[in-house]
Amino acid sequence: MFKAMHQLRTKISKGERGFTLVELLIVVAIIGILAAIAIPQFAAYRTRSYNAAAVSDMRNVRTVEESLFADNSSYAPAALGTGNLLFIFDGGNVSTFSVSKNVYMGVLTLAAAPTATVVATTYTITDKNTAGDRKICGEAEQTAMYWYTDTIGTVLAAAMAATAGNDCVGGTSL
Repeated sequence: MFKAMHQLRTKISKGERGFTLVELLIVVAIIGILAAIAIPQFAAYRTRSYNAAAVSDMRNVRTVEESLFADNSSYAPAALGTGNLLFIFDGGNVSTFSVSKNVYMGVLTLAAAPTATVVATTYTITDKNTAGDRKICGEAEQTAMYWYTDTIGTVLAAAMAATAGNDCVGGTSL
């Protein structure tokens, strides 16, 4: 440390001054250009990761629904919201799914309140991460999932409209 300080003092005493203003401006400009490239890419990566969390939750809830169908010969609806989804069949809670942070999800079945005699043979699942830019939709009849462009920060207030056949209409396949 003392050696470095001594070298600095000798450079100053010899008249060497350091970097010129032009050299400093060039360095600042290069850093600005790199930041202008990196910051939007970083934001896009974050948005994609939030969308991936919603897709992951969608796949897991589909697994829960198929498991419930295997056990009860009927799919079960679940409440909209964040936190835990409660799947209800025949008036009772048959399964719980913990949703990722900031993911809002809705599960609709063709039969509003399935029982042992009133079965739901299809479902539509809709979910969205509030920090993501896509709403994700999936259904019982297809293994594909569909996405809809949405505004970042909006909350999924209701499941997307489904046709009588319970199709996710108008989306782009993932």
